[in-house]
Amino acid sequence: RLGQTITLADLYGIAADLTRKYRNDGYILTQIVVPPQTIEGGTARLQVVEGYVSEVNVQGTGNGLDLIRDYASKIKTSNGATNVKDLERWMLLINDLPGVTARGVLSPSATQTGAADMTVVTERDSFDALLGVDNYGSRYLGPTQVTAAASGNSLLGLNEKITAQAVATPMDGFDTELAYIGLNYLQPIFDYGTSFELFGSKTLTSPGFDLKQFDVDGRSDLLGATIRHPFIRSRALNLTGRATFDYRNVESDNDLEETRKDRIRAVRVGARAEAVDTLLGIGYNIADVEISHGIDVFGSSQENDANMSRLEAEPDFYKLNAELQRLQRVYGSINLLLGVTGQLSNAPLYSAEEFGVGGIGYGRGYDPSEIIGDEGIAGKIELQWTEPYKLPYLESYQLFGFYDVGRVWNQDATTSAQKIDSLASTGFGMRMDLPMEINAGAMLAFPLTRSPQTEDPDKARLLFTVSKRF
Repeated sequence: RLGQTITLADLYGIAADLTRKYRNDGYILTQIVVPPQTIEGGTARLQVVEGYVSEVNVQGTGNGLDLIRDYASKIKTSNGATNVKDLERWMLLINDLPGVTARGVLSPSATQTGAADMTVVTERDSFDALLGVDNYGSRYLGPTQVTAAASGNSLLGLNEKITAQAVATPMDGFDTELAYIGLNYLQPIFDYGTSFELFGSKTLTSPGFDLKQFDVDGRSDLLGATIRHPFIRSRALNLTGRATFDYRNVESDNDLEETRKDRIRAVRVGARAEAVDTLLGIGYNIADVEISHGIDVFGSSQENDANMSRLEAEPDFYKLNAELQRLQRVYGSINLLLGVTGQLSNAPLYSAEEFGVGGIGYGRGYDPSEIIGDEGIAGKIELQWTEPYKLPYLESYQLFGFYDVGRVWNQDATTSAQKIDSLASTGFGMRMDLPMEINAGAMLAFPLTRSPQTEDPDKARLLFTVSKRF
């Protein structure tokens, strides 16, 4: 508006437009005002009041408030305007702490002009637990499996999370086909959102069905550590990096051959991104990538060991895993889920490192890891319709139909027929949220292109899950 005649109302309009520009850029406490003045020579003066958070107070009870105060103190600015990106990052990181629910309340500062005070109100659940049952397993290990998990949040006052989990198949007499127990310790470190996790598990298997006659027994022991850091944390975009070392011993024996033993030591580096966009309407994206490398430490298997699960496996393997999913709103309460996942490797892998297709993720018409290979790719498409009609006794529900497909390649195959395997399936189902924090789901899944190993090829699989949170 330079060189133009304007009214006082126009001047206030310019101030409002500039304030809007600041706030669109994230400076939600900043405003442009028209101060008292005498306009001479056609020059008007506008004043920028750079709003900032001068004091942050934390309200809450229980253990671990010191770290919450450290996080909250990052919101306070000693000079310059406060940007909503900083408020958002630190409030989200506070809410990421185990069991914590936090909200921020802004109020005008009583002592600083243009400043605001912020009160962070926190609550913490000391315990949470889950009990569930499903039939997602195979006839070798299930199919019915029971899961129980419980977590304690900051019981030591360190903002830690201690989780124990157990999975088992119902017992047949004194035998169970699958028994798993795992323990995790998650500890925030420093005060920038970084966390350190220790984990361990033990799995015992005794497959049934047509393997029972061979007296097959398996054991797997896993120990490891992971460090994670949130490089970007916001409602629109998240990016978290991680580095892991794991130590795994896997054994399998039966009446037909000598015991197979894999001693796997690996380092893994990965990243996970989550983003919301409006490219084709509202869409939510998840991308995850991880590079793994086997290393020769702590008694790992050696190349050409005669008793490995796969004779051609290379202990110093490299492999790349990636997965990409997009949930796209189509119209109203109708969404479309697209997903693809895959693996590349430089050499034949241990059985435990192979890529599997089949099970609840990709290939729902088949058993878990119905086909496996050193390399593979799988994709799925799922049409979702959330609450087309209101139903009694359900807090919410979703109808869905899907199609999924996958293919694997084995590098140590001796014939072309053994080198490639593929499958495809389709089906439909329903997911439900019930009162008392109960979740349930059921689906019919139909194998399309190959006969399942343990089921009638012309028979649909009826899958169900029920879980209760505490």
